[in-house]
Amino acid sequence: FFFTYKNPRTYPYFFMELIPTLPYDIGLECLIRVPYNNFSSLTSVSRNWKLQIELPEFWRRRKATGSTRQVIL
Repeated sequence: FFFTYKNPRTYPYFFMELIPTLPYDIGLECLIRVPYNNFSSLTSVSRNWKLQIELPEFWRRRKATGSTRQVIL
């Protein structure tokens, strides 16, 4: 089940297929954990990934998981 709209920015984020065969929530968790310096590459992979990364909800969830902090080992 997938909706198609004329304007891709109006896709409801919960209908985007981020990673084929994975549920939306798991795909989103994968994207959230990608380091920020790789985001320019992510936006080139898929239109859905680019749209997802541009959503304010993505950034709220990323901040809530602590993925915005750099880890020094």
